[in-house]
Amino acid sequence: NGDVYAAVYGNHSIEVFNKEGTKLRSIGTPGTSGSGNGQFHNPRGIAIRGSVLYVADTNNHRIQKMTTSGEFISKFGSSGSAAGQLSSPRCIRLDRGGRIFVSESGNNRVSVFEADGTFAYHIKGNFSSPWGLGFDASGSLHVVSYGSHDVHVFTSDGKFLNKHASPFNSPAGIAIDVEGYIFLGASITPAMLHTITVVWLYLIQNIKLLELCKTSDMFLGLP
Repeated sequence: NGDVYAAVYGNHSIEVFNKEGTKLRSIGTPGTSGSGNGQFHNPRGIAIRGSVLYVADTNNHRIQKMTTSGEFISKFGSSGSAAGQLSSPRCIRLDRGGRIFVSESGNNRVSVFEADGTFAYHIKGNFSSPWGLGFDASGSLHVVSYGSHDVHVFTSDGKFLNKHASPFNSPAGIAIDVEGYIFLGASITPAMLHTITVVWLYLIQNIKLLELCKTSDMFLGLP
């Protein structure tokens, strides 16, 4: 229906707006962190499939599954590095078959789960704090490596295909449209005072087209 869902990291909540920008509701307890069902501690990534909302509950090291109206359904993951455990999950994406892909900046990997939350497998590469995830039209997974300043490309079952460099340090967010254009974003905080968000437009073949925008003190779709 065009509603916009935003994970608000420091507010421990998911905020929901209509397409005109009017706030509709909050999910979680704004301003208060928690570890109970339906509570969040610095959530970062979200994904929506139908009427189901998936939340990367980053500092609780888990994924919460909710209805889009905010009712708790289930959760999976716990703090650690074993199969099915998570460390600082950042971004969530679902493939066409409903599998759930989660980037873990703490474990330097992508964990893959079945739709019911059962662990499936890991995708590992030469990552340094993977953040953003995106699928292109062919089903390939693009993983943004925040610490190594590049993007790694895999098949959905984890086979490495290639990688390409970011035009700036510390890339964070990624989105890919149906024509194969890659929108790559970075958040830079000079002297810890002001946030500058830069978004570049790329082709799958790693041809830089243009700098789309550069704004101060706001985020544009970063996980």
